[in-house]
Amino acid sequence: SSGINAEYGLDGKAAIKTNYAVMSWLLRSCQQTVFLEIIHAATGLTKTSTLTTTLQVVGRAVVLFSVVDAEPELQTSLTCYLLMVAWSAVEVLRYPYYVVQIYDLYFPKLMWLRYTI
Repeated sequence: SSGINAEYGLDGKAAIKTNYAVMSWLLRSCQQTVFLEIIHAATGLTKTSTLTTTLQVVGRAVVLFSVVDAEPELQTSLTCYLLMVAWSAVEVLRYPYYVVQIYDLYFPKLMWLRYTI
């Protein structure tokens, strides 16, 4: 998210047009790795529903690989830019939350942020 926002801060609206071309390799790589979350949920490594995790992971994969990748015009739009910023912001909170859960710690503010954003 910070790389995306830094690029926007430097290049303004021009960054929206090139953002997907610059960041898509990272987004695709991360999305492929996220499929491991289904295994983590199924084996109990994370305290989350396997069904919910599967729906979220598959939903994002469909949007990324079937919609965004298939539509070059969408890749240069504000919608795609905001989608990438939103996904990144959610991940920045989600993974620390999972680490806290693994160690059975309780941070109410982190939990609130995780489920609010």
